[in-house]
Amino acid sequence: MKHFRDVKMLGSVVLFSCMICFTYCTPYVHLFGYKLNALNITYVATTDPVHCAKVCTTNDLCTAFLMVPNIGKCHLMFIIKNAVFDANQCNYYIQNVSTVTVVNRNLNGIQQIIQNAVYNMQRTCPDYWNQGDAVLCSYQTTEKTCNQYNSFFETYWNGSICLAPMMTQTFNCPDNTYTVVSTKSFIYCYKLISKGSINVNDRNIVDTANEYCIEQTGGQIASIQDTVENAAVNAIQLNSTEPNGVMIGLKVDIESEKLYWSDGTASSYENFTTEPTVSASYSMTMMMFTGGWTADPTELSDFNYIACKLRASLVLTKA
Repeated sequence: MKHFRDVKMLGSVVLFSCMICFTYCTPYVHLFGYKLNALNITYVATTDPVHCAKVCTTNDLCTAFLMVPNIGKCHLMFIIKNAVFDANQCNYYIQNVSTVTVVNRNLNGIQQIIQNAVYNMQRTCPDYWNQGDAVLCSYQTTEKTCNQYNSFFETYWNGSICLAPMMTQTFNCPDNTYTVVSTKSFIYCYKLISKGSINVNDRNIVDTANEYCIEQTGGQIASIQDTVENAAVNAIQLNSTEPNGVMIGLKVDIESEKLYWSDGTASSYENFTTEPTVSASYSMTMMMFTGGWTADPTELSDFNYIACKLRASLVLTKA
């Protein structure tokens, strides 16, 4: 399933933005007329960009990929540096999870997408760079690689190492109905939304709920990775008018009969009050007012809300 979100014209070049969904959802931009300067991680044997997007999303390093359909490969990529115009190129895809703004830096569409990717990890330095001192970031690489970064990043070679300005951070959510939650991976904006007309007997109930999150918040149904994040979601839940039942994104893979998160991440943390039966009949996971989870069909009628989350937007200012 693909959710098409935006089409932007840059001269004769089209940036085609879509949310690729296949048991998970992560927004990717399909770049028409550009190739990426980036490093390869590995390759996947596939001709299907949706399958490659799934693999990229579940790889902690991957932020982009290149389809090579004539040889049946997909190259996973990271450390994005630039997008170079190439009218004949249409095989690059890049994650575009949240917006990164640098104060007093005016960018066009493709430049903004590259900036989002370079600061994808929400740090004060570009991804995989180090803090050099109070005002500079450093990256141990070659002069040639240093010069591949787009000029608006203000990177430069000092004769032995690549340098860039250090930033200070501010995180923003769409409005005050969201709650900022700091997790072990990223800063997120959380919001509980009404279950609407969702029926607990819907065989695709988690996917339906995820559609609600996409439409109403721009995010997706929540995955929870540790006790700190679970407690933060539970605190939001307890402030709601009917706090007992909140759906989270844990679901079952029917073939393997294993639990996984709707956003594609593995189920490394669980907080069930009673160990669930994991089978094809598994419907959904609900957080109760205690913060514990249940998949017991006799308790799911208490379900009132869906927990949605999206990556907080990041505003950077040069230190």
